[in-house]
Amino acid sequence: MRKRSAGAWLGERGEKGVAWRRWGLAVIFGLGLWGCDEAFLPAGQGASFEDVLTGDGAAQEEAAAGEGDDLGILTEALVANVVCTSSVAGPYCCGDMTTGSGCTVGTTLLQCPGKNMAPTSAKACPSGCKTMPSGQNDYCAIGATEITALITAAKAAIGTKGGQCKPWVKNIVAATYPGVSIPTTASTQYEWTSSVHSSAKASWRSTYAVSRSDQKTVAGSSKYTTTVTVPNSDLYQVILYGTSVTATLTKSTGATVASVTGTAGGVLSGTFSGSGTYTLTVTNTSTSSKTFTAVVLSRSRFSSDFGTALRGDVMQMYGDFTTNQTQINPHTAIVLTDGNTGTNWIDSNWCTGNCEVVSQHTVSLDAMMKYMNRLSTFGFTVYRIQ
Repeated sequence: MRKRSAGAWLGERGEKGVAWRRWGLAVIFGLGLWGCDEAFLPAGQGASFEDVLTGDGAAQEEAAAGEGDDLGILTEALVANVVCTSSVAGPYCCGDMTTGSGCTVGTTLLQCPGKNMAPTSAKACPSGCKTMPSGQNDYCAIGATEITALITAAKAAIGTKGGQCKPWVKNIVAATYPGVSIPTTASTQYEWTSSVHSSAKASWRSTYAVSRSDQKTVAGSSKYTTTVTVPNSDLYQVILYGTSVTATLTKSTGATVASVTGTAGGVLSGTFSGSGTYTLTVTNTSTSSKTFTAVVLSRSRFSSDFGTALRGDVMQMYGDFTTNQTQINPHTAIVLTDGNTGTNWIDSNWCTGNCEVVSQHTVSLDAMMKYMNRLSTFGFTVYRIQ
């Protein structure tokens, strides 16, 4: 049931087609160098996002005529034998605030202009139409059909000019899943939202670290020590950022449970488990002073939460992706695999030589842990699309 203005949906139907709202998103990422230029769809895949977004008449006619349905772009057609019964314009599932036999209950989303008026458009919902409570948009449910369309559309753009890293993922998601809006900023902590169609949050929200020694300086050939309290029997690791420094974590008995030699990009120690009090010692192996960051965190919880992402979900994050650190946050990526395994992301990014491309990436759990833990303000959000 829709209770907001029609203009807040995806746009209002014009005389010749669909006027799509421009989506702005500050998203830049760098596993290498990351950034982008203008919205893009590969040739032969229907109207480009830029043309549709900026109101190009031919492009809008193409989108409205259904040329590009393989990308999930909204198809509109006047709907006969259906009357809208709500005075509030917006998207309604067939049978919700509508009467008549001209649509299929449960699998059609209608755009209603007002009470006692015929819908101005209809959208087939292969995975069903979701009727929402008052104040929320009805929308087409997202299932295997829609996710496949999204992944297919995204992969079709691999190697092409992706344009404006900022809106590329958001645009392709909005075009494939009409009605879906990805927020413009990620959390600076770790969380996930159960659906981009609702405001439900907080299946998890955490920093994972039980100890942080941020930007500490230790004199040449000297040591830094601190006490670490581990609250449970999760698998834990030490991440050490810094050169010419080593870290050891020891029990009260003096037994070493973890050790690691740092690098600028961070190195993970082996895992250990067991609650209790430990001593973290960072040793400067050079004769000049060194600055380091050492983090003790739960690998178990980080792994579980990173793995909540499913194929077709969207991840948005702040992190240290090793290059261009001031320009890459937040970054948005489409998740390609359940559980974030294997080749798991597709996004728009910079490549060597300052070219701009859409690419696939393998971002392992270990890599993500290092990217996300250099600063306490880093984090990621998983947007559950299904």
